[in-house]
Amino acid sequence: MFQFPISSQEVDAYLLSALGRQPVLSENNAVRRLAFEAQTLLVASLRQIVDQKEDGAPKKIGAAERETRMASIRMELGGLSICDDNEPSHTLLEKACQIFESNTLRYLEPSTCTSRTQEVQGGTKTKELAFEGGSLIVKDKDDKLVAPTASELQFLGAMTRRGIAFKFARLMTYEQHSTWTNFLLQALQREAPPGYSKATLHQLMLSDKAAFSKLASSMPTVRPRDDGTFQLGERLLELRNDPTITLYLAPLARLSNAASASQRPAPYTTSAPSRPTGANAGGGKSKGKGKKGKATPPMPQALRNKWHRTGAVVLHTIWVVATMRVTENVAQRDGTFVQSRSVCSPMALAITQRRRLDGA
Repeated sequence: MFQFPISSQEVDAYLLSALGRQPVLSENNAVRRLAFEAQTLLVASLRQIVDQKEDGAPKKIGAAERETRMASIRMELGGLSICDDNEPSHTLLEKACQIFESNTLRYLEPSTCTSRTQEVQGGTKTKELAFEGGSLIVKDKDDKLVAPTASELQFLGAMTRRGIAFKFARLMTYEQHSTWTNFLLQALQREAPPGYSKATLHQLMLSDKAAFSKLASSMPTVRPRDDGTFQLGERLLELRNDPTITLYLAPLARLSNAASASQRPAPYTTSAPSRPTGANAGGGKSKGKGKKGKATPPMPQALRNKWHRTGAVVLHTIWVVATMRVTENVAQRDGTFVQSRSVCSPMALAITQRRRLDGA
């Protein structure tokens, strides 16, 4: 068992046991260099775990490693032009790799899937105070970029960049993510039943978010299997038949006109009905018989322009009821009956005075 750090005697003993002879100088130097690089990487990984920031910022990927992986992806996906707007930003690649390293699935919204072109042109830095390592320091803070997703083409571009980032982080294949994207976009072309509208981009984003939320709650690990297959991509494609996911893509009923629905005809017309003229005069049948729609019923002729008389009738009825005599029994303190008298209510007196003023 090797100690840390590995000494030269341990390297010589390992080579002697592995080769069965004394190693030559080139073999000894190659193994020592490999052991030194392994120690350096191990120490750097442990230090990164210990000094991990509280804000959960993703780890920076080295330029050499990023270029090597992207070159391999470009060669494998020869029919896809990974440049300009299709090339994912460095921030997006780092977020995807953070999912793999933490082994915890996080949802990457299409609006966060920025391109490398947008990152180069729109990135601005501002200064901020931060507390790290027990001291207060000033560091650069990158402004958050938002990828446009207002149209179908912009949404497709964001999903393409996310698929490349997932392949870069070895979470799923690009073909699996592309199949899921096509499944979402097919809902936009599906014909809706009468009275319903087609699915919108907002529904597609809700369905995508619900799918990753369900995967996060049901998958203990997001890393590929030992045989090299990507279980995250397989489970994502299985959700195409899940009713809780496809429900977000269902057509929605069209909203009726609230203004026309709230209108109701008045019980009576304010103006007198027009008298028939021409051929319709003299009680002839109207030519408008059979027309669609119903006219508003007019106010009866006996009550038209008779508001003062109908009001007088109502006041007279109230006066009769109010002028009813109220018999009041007056009792002595000992409870014996003495006399009874009738009093007129104040309401009757007020109505009587009103009738005198109106001349009724």
